[in-house]
Amino acid sequence: MEVILYRTETCPMCKVLKTKMEQKGIPFVEVKELHELAKNGITEVPQLRVDGGELMGMAAANKWINAQEVQTNG
Repeated sequence: MEVILYRTETCPMCKVLKTKMEQKGIPFVEVKELHELAKNGITEVPQLRVDGGELMGMAAANKWINAQEVQTNG
C-alpha cells in the first residue's frame, strides 16, 4: 500500500494526520515541497492519497486513518 501525505511544515491539521498515521504504524511518504504540491494540483493541505486514488482532504483522510488497523511488526 502506498500512502502519500501532502503537507506543509506549519499546518497544524497536517501534523495531526502525520501523528495519527505514525501511532497506527501506517507507512507513508511525506511531500512538503511547494513546487511538488503545485505540480500535483494541490491548493490546500493536508491531502492524503492511497494507492494512487483520489486525493482526500482532512475529513476523509481522518476517517480513512481511523478505519485502519494498528500495524505491528512481525
